[in-house]
Amino acid sequence: MGLEAASALYRQGRYPEAQQQALASSDQAEFEAALMLVVKCYVAMGDVDGLGRMLAVNKQNGVPPERSLFFILRECLADGHYQQLIALDQAILPGNILHPVALYHASCARMMLGQEDEALAGFDRFRHAMRDYFDRFPLLVTNNDINVMFRQGTLVLPAQATAAQVAAGAAMAPVQSDFEMVRPRITAGEGPILACCADARYIEFFVPRWLESMAMLGFDMHVHVVNPTTDSRALIEDLVGKLQLGGRLSASTSIDRYGTSTSFACARFEVVPLLLEHLGRTIVAIDIDVGATPRLRDLAANLPEAGFACFETGRREPASVHQASIMAFSADDAGLGFVRDLAAYCRPKLHYPSRLNWMLDQAALFSLTRLYARTRSDFRYVALDRFTGLNLADHVYGLAEDAEKFALKKASDSPANIDLANVAWEP
Repeated sequence: MGLEAASALYRQGRYPEAQQQALASSDQAEFEAALMLVVKCYVAMGDVDGLGRMLAVNKQNGVPPERSLFFILRECLADGHYQQLIALDQAILPGNILHPVALYHASCARMMLGQEDEALAGFDRFRHAMRDYFDRFPLLVTNNDINVMFRQGTLVLPAQATAAQVAAGAAMAPVQSDFEMVRPRITAGEGPILACCADARYIEFFVPRWLESMAMLGFDMHVHVVNPTTDSRALIEDLVGKLQLGGRLSASTSIDRYGTSTSFACARFEVVPLLLEHLGRTIVAIDIDVGATPRLRDLAANLPEAGFACFETGRREPASVHQASIMAFSADDAGLGFVRDLAAYCRPKLHYPSRLNWMLDQAALFSLTRLYARTRSDFRYVALDRFTGLNLADHVYGLAEDAEKFALKKASDSPANIDLANVAWEP
């Protein structure tokens, strides 16, 4: 009853009373939750000294302060203490190991307040600051949550840096080589083409279910296999006959230079331009690990007039704003140019281990849509959740458990691609 009452006081903004009630709780099972509530109250009240005392206690118990602060501020962000997080960032100076943690969460808070330019400037400072903290953050390797913070804060870029990274990537050789159309061109038709792109492991695991689900919608389809095997090629041919797809399915292959899970995820940005050129119709790129609901048929039949469209999440972390599970690219200069720039944006960072660049595709979507909004008055981007009044989950459903997908992703990354030892990371 003590923690429940304390939580109610906390939600009412009665922070000193909430602290007293939490500390009065004698239930050992609630001890950690009570301490978290106490320290969240310190943040909510702007009591930096009180926060520091709690971090010191945790350190005595063997928990690094930067780890403690991360989990505290993540909770405070979820609870809506935006102004307090911004003030805390200003109170923790550069050089302190806690500085990047505070800076990151303050930038997320600014996003939630609609201060996107200030947020992007903060993430940019975080990105450059991590040059000095990278070797001091062993938690990047041992803690997935803090690793996500690193990726969220370093993979997105403000407009000027985005343009520079696109230019650098455009000067690099494509990551996907030996592109080949291995099934004939789709019989002339109308409407969008539903396409998936994945490495052979994912193709062999998911494509039977994906094709069966998408075929029911009645649209033409395309399957692209990265690093194909004899089995993956044969599987597609077998499914054409079993599902009676005839002239409704085309297929292509390519070879990936890096062979990491991140590179496989970003491959579609290099593949879609080639498909737009070969097939000449709008491409709706859909994750291979999702199946279609009837809503997806409605959406594909009534796509907005836009160079690019995708769903958004409304989340506060920048590389999680745009969802890459469904992406529509128009078969004109607008769609073609945009997806080519997405590929260029990704190339300079694809050589890093996946623990440093997973979510790069979503970061590219975030950064490029903002750059185009500033520089391309003729380009139209549409958020599909606002266009339809529905969420991504209304249109697709998962074809596998998270554990199965994690195992496949892990199999795509050799130990050399996962290990962060001796990585020369640069912002």
